[in-house]
Amino acid sequence: MKLEDGYKTDKGKGSSTTTGYTVEAMCSSDPQMVNGKIYDKTWRGVPFSKAEFGVPGSKFHPELAEHGLLTYQQAQALRWWFHASGSNESGFGLSMETRIVKHTLEQTYSVKAVSWHKHILGEDRSSIMPDWGEKDEPE
Repeated sequence: MKLEDGYKTDKGKGSSTTTGYTVEAMCSSDPQMVNGKIYDKTWRGVPFSKAEFGVPGSKFHPELAEHGLLTYQQAQALRWWFHASGSNESGFGLSMETRIVKHTLEQTYSVKAVSWHKHILGEDRSSIMPDWGEKDEPE
């Protein structure tokens, strides 16, 4: 139902700024394929699949993962994993270069009341106990 005229709908606002990182790679010699992606002399983002093991996600900044960003520690760990994986896969050695790119994630939010639902009166006790269903009658 519609809220009464004059009801204060603004329930709060806020913003936050967080730093996140990505890993990019390029190959200074002939193009190389690493983990199914070709790298040449152009900087390209390195995709990392989420797994149940390996570099842990950030429990303090879950918003980073929502936007494809990493903490600095994650970016460093995955960067070196990429080098180890590529060296093992194609033996590219010194021709593959990586860099960590810093990003600023800015978020804002607002909370507004929009309507009300399920109005009950004080003597209504329908919600104070769970509905256990009907009892079995003794035989």
